[in-house]
Amino acid sequence: MSAVAITNELDHYLDSIGALPLLGADEERELCRSARKGDNEARNRLVSSHLRFVVQVAKRYQYQGLSLHDLIQEGNLGLIRATERFDPERGFRFLSYASWWVRQSIVQALMDHGRTVRLPAYKVKRIRKARKAEARLSSKLGRPAEEDEVATELGLPTKALSEDRRQSQGPLSLDADIFVEPGTSFLDVLADDPDSRPDRIYRKRHRSNRLHEALATLPERHRRVLELYFGLNGEDPHTLDAVGKMHGFTRENARQIKSRALRSLAAALADLERSPLSSSAPEPVATTIARKAEVA
Repeated sequence: MSAVAITNELDHYLDSIGALPLLGADEERELCRSARKGDNEARNRLVSSHLRFVVQVAKRYQYQGLSLHDLIQEGNLGLIRATERFDPERGFRFLSYASWWVRQSIVQALMDHGRTVRLPAYKVKRIRKARKAEARLSSKLGRPAEEDEVATELGLPTKALSEDRRQSQGPLSLDADIFVEPGTSFLDVLADDPDSRPDRIYRKRHRSNRLHEALATLPERHRRVLELYFGLNGEDPHTLDAVGKMHGFTRENARQIKSRALRSLAAALADLERSPLSSSAPEPVATTIARKAEVA
């Protein structure tokens, strides 16, 4: 597709979503409850009503390697994931939760793009097509598309698509630190035996996903303090002094907010870790965070 055609398509998309109605709090809550029960129509309405928000977020990440068109597609994929995980009974609005998933999906795509540019041109092109196909299918299905579904859409063997994705992620992607503090990883939450056995890699990724879900439940200010202090979600690590100045409060205020945020994070993780899958971890993530919060 030519650049002009993409621009026209994007303009049409922006015009069409601008006409979509916004949701009131009560209507949103009911749609979230229905979506949680598997109602695809409710999920689609929930997604549609927040597409403008995705565009707003995507615009902040322009000129970093991906087109606005691609950034919006990635953000929409994160929005769909949020509809599957959101619990309306927790008492906060869907947008507060979804904003994390939208930004995370976009940032991950930018990171993947930074790695894929070192691959052969034909593989880069194929990986980009796969991402677009995944976003398109996920929107159509009302859930994240499976790898074999994306492969079928592209006319590729599933094994070839899986290999493309593995190469685009780079050899350290599963073990990369998500939270970075000078000299260590965030709370040493992902610290584990450094060997690359598949079971250990799975457990690290499982705990990483739990952290992402728990962080998405925090109030915006608490989440931002953790993001800035630990260097999360594309941010550089900052001192408490710097975090305070950025938000207009003192270092002590920043420390107190960080401590409260860590305790809230530990509580959210404890809820998530009640599922049977948590038994595979050597130590619950919530326990590690709770110990750190006590001395923060």
